[in-house]
Amino acid sequence: MGPTPSILRALGKWAWKALTVCLPAFIKALGRTVWNVVKGLGEIIGRAISSIASAIHSLFMAIATFLRNVTLQDVLRAFKEALNAILCNCLCSLFDIFWWTGKALVRIILFVPETIGRIVLEMGSLAGKVGREIFDLRQEFINPPKAYGLQVIVVDGRKFLQDT
Repeated sequence: MGPTPSILRALGKWAWKALTVCLPAFIKALGRTVWNVVKGLGEIIGRAISSIASAIHSLFMAIATFLRNVTLQDVLRAFKEALNAILCNCLCSLFDIFWWTGKALVRIILFVPETIGRIVLEMGSLAGKVGREIFDLRQEFINPPKAYGLQVIVVDGRKFLQDT
């Protein structure tokens, strides 16, 4: 006996909802996450460029005022801060962003084939079970005594059942 029409209808509604509501929502959330990552990267690069511009400005101010207000130590400190921003903050953040983005993409890419593989394996298992049931039913209807572990013995033209 197959699935009832109400089960098939519910399964169809669920599949339609998954394709028209859940999947677009997932893609929207993924896009928002990627945008936030790119935005964060832009902010980090902007801060680094700002630090470099500040250091260059400090250098020009030192030259323009003939080192009256800005000392060489201030200029060196500004360059040190710029290098720190570039090397430590920016590179570490870039590595983290690429690492987690790559990890998320690999999981997303592998999710669909793994799920399809599980579905196919379950369908194969179900087909094997159905085949076994059909084989057992065929044995019962074609040779009922054999299905129950009996054999037919003919003595003087009469048939008898005996345990095997």
